[in-house]
Amino acid sequence: MCNNNAKIIYFDESIEQRMNGTCAGGTGAFLDQMASLLNTDTMGLNELAKNYKTIYPIASRCGVFAKTDIQPLLNEGAAKEDIAASIFQAVVNQTISGLACGRPIKGNVAFLGGPLNYLSELRKRFIETLNLTEKEIIVKYEEPIPIIFKGYLDKILYEIKDDKTYVAIIDYKTGDVEVDVNKIKFGLSMQLPIYLYLLKHAASFKNVVVCGFYIQKIMPKQLSYGDDYLKYLSDSIALQGYSNSSFEILSHFDPAFSNSTMIKGMKLTAKQEFNRFSKVLSTKQMDEITIQVEELIKNALINITNCNFTINPKMLNNNNESCKFCDFKDCCFVSFKDYVYLHEEKQGDK
Repeated sequence: MCNNNAKIIYFDESIEQRMNGTCAGGTGAFLDQMASLLNTDTMGLNELAKNYKTIYPIASRCGVFAKTDIQPLLNEGAAKEDIAASIFQAVVNQTISGLACGRPIKGNVAFLGGPLNYLSELRKRFIETLNLTEKEIIVKYEEPIPIIFKGYLDKILYEIKDDKTYVAIIDYKTGDVEVDVNKIKFGLSMQLPIYLYLLKHAASFKNVVVCGFYIQKIMPKQLSYGDDYLKYLSDSIALQGYSNSSFEILSHFDPAFSNSTMIKGMKLTAKQEFNRFSKVLSTKQMDEITIQVEELIKNALINITNCNFTINPKMLNNNNESCKFCDFKDCCFVSFKDYVYLHEEKQGDK
């Protein structure tokens, strides 16, 4: 979604792109217009929508029609928070009815473009309407102190078959991040391994079998795509992470894994073996990761109980892995003696 256009791109056996016509209804320009009615901007609209209670029907096909819906609501004293959320819902309805035109929006869904990148409440309206709601996973600890450990997973795809739950974990990312299980022993690159641990121990899923855990980068790195924009976009949103090395298990998530367009680098050789770019782990290795994570969580709880909050940022291969995403690194009182220098000997992914 951009300022004056909105589009849906389906990646299936063929690539299909659908784009709005001459009207800017349901686009960034439409949101600018609607925000001005509430004497704010689009970011203000987003903040208002966080506290909504009621969704009202608002036309989004045309800004003029939308104004005729919004002005009476303002005159009747409707809360601006409710109107803001209703505006976002109108954009969702316009996109689904005007662009999808009855074709289901399912599978791996990437939200691209300025409004969908910066407006969290707009994304939430899409997520709820398309039934892509984040899944909350909760695990309770009693020792050494009683706590509830929880995480919100952007997407869990699962299939229940023969009393087993086959799952794939997907976390959306806008930055340049990676998934590297070799860093877990240092307490780094922990987000997806923690999700893996929570999922394996959550009461809401029974007999979990993990097909894979991945990140999906929803913001392309570059603005210039050359002649093959659609191929670049397809490559940029491919899933990056680790897949189960069992053909049978992985097929529950990606039946076409032998030459996957869904998982980055996933392909079989002529000998029916994973190629060198395929990042795979056995079920046993994934179980070992959950054990590692549990030990790290327990050590953290012990440190909290003992009020041990040592500052020890990790320098891995001379890169500051601990502080690179911290918002307070410019004013932190960490000193050079606090750094822990580590060296990673990569053994290579199978």
